[in-house]
Amino acid sequence: MPARVMVLSLLLPPRAYEPPAPFGFGAFIVTRDLMGGAKFTTNSHGYGAGYEPLRMRDRIGKLLTPDTKTLIYAAAPQDADQRGENLETAFVRDLDFVPRLGLITVTRMIIPHSEFVIAAGMGNMGQLPANMVTPIQRLRYVGLEAQAAWLWWLFATSSPMKRRSLLAAYRAWSALRRAQVHSSSLFSDQRAEALWPPGYSSYNL
Repeated sequence: MPARVMVLSLLLPPRAYEPPAPFGFGAFIVTRDLMGGAKFTTNSHGYGAGYEPLRMRDRIGKLLTPDTKTLIYAAAPQDADQRGENLETAFVRDLDFVPRLGLITVTRMIIPHSEFVIAAGMGNMGQLPANMVTPIQRLRYVGLEAQAAWLWWLFATSSPMKRRSLLAAYRAWSALRRAQVHSSSLFSDQRAEALWPPGYSSYNL
């Protein structure tokens, strides 16, 4: 598995012909530790209506390294179109806000809602809302969306042994983070990091 994986959940800014609206992103980063453990980091940021869209691109760029494998979460549409866009066009617009570094590709994960719910449940996230009609509602969950998407990817690409080890480490990290973070502001950075030693969860990403 890649040494560093970042999963993004993007709420893109409105287009020039659309009315102003809040936008933002949630990022979940898993970095391999040289001693055999892993570091989990979450970073979410929201922008008020009217903010310069490139600020989000710049902020995402600061989270990237040349060896980062980037995955973008996208909910599976009910048909071939999504708000009048085909999936390829939507992916191109996502990439406008994800700077490219190095040679590692950016992958868009189109996840059916039923599978997304299962992944969230495996991470003890509770029930993520299926229909969030306003940007403000969506911004409250982009960080959790990125984590659930990572869990979906983990179960889709890893061996059972690796899944069990990573899932146990993630659940412990998540429980510690919930205990440490009692309140947060919607439009501020929210970061939590934990380094799990090899003695607790020995695996390679």
